[in-house]
Amino acid sequence: MIRYAADDVVYLREVYRRLHDKLEQLGRLDWLREECAQHIDPARYRNDPELAYQRLGGGRLPLPAQTRLQALAAWRERTAIQHNRPRGWIVKDTALVEIARRNPASVDELSVIPDLPPAVVRRRGEELLAVLREADARAPQRWYQDLPPLSASEQAQLSRLSELVKATAERQGLPATLLATRTDLTALVRGSRDGRVLHGWRASIVGEDLLRALEAPAA
Repeated sequence: MIRYAADDVVYLREVYRRLHDKLEQLGRLDWLREECAQHIDPARYRNDPELAYQRLGGGRLPLPAQTRLQALAAWRERTAIQHNRPRGWIVKDTALVEIARRNPASVDELSVIPDLPPAVVRRRGEELLAVLREADARAPQRWYQDLPPLSASEQAQLSRLSELVKATAERQGLPATLLATRTDLTALVRGSRDGRVLHGWRASIVGEDLLRALEAPAA
């Protein structure tokens, strides 16, 4: 293990030099700088506890359970920040969703929730119950927006965009998902123009072509 860790340091400088030279030859150093700038932007890592529910798949929960899940996710995010721990160490996603669904009224009922370890129930059971009580005292609020499925014409557009991205990625020698994911393309088809594929180096490589493809009449 020590030798493995040491090799990271021994070879890292040479790997960096080779990658730097290759990117420079390809004229892509600006791409790297742009990507790195995004990764070191503090705003990227600033999490709003009130929006933490967006990480969880609770859109199919009944409305009161959605309200509880939003409150539970906010509590978990604040607790994780306070104790400097990964949020999954506080309570797992699956357990959080199940707590919101079942709405346990006691520690005993909490203790049978799947993926909720007994140690967590002992340490944080009363906190969790208090969060649930506070959430149930609020007016239920829909936190998840249920988007309609794509229409047949939109599905056809999505297929055309996916093929365009795949072809561009092959020409550029890049993974297609580095240019645009299916989520990126679906947002484009739905009308969003704020995604990463329309900004920075991606815009000139593929984003402008995607917009033209969207505006072109279907074949």
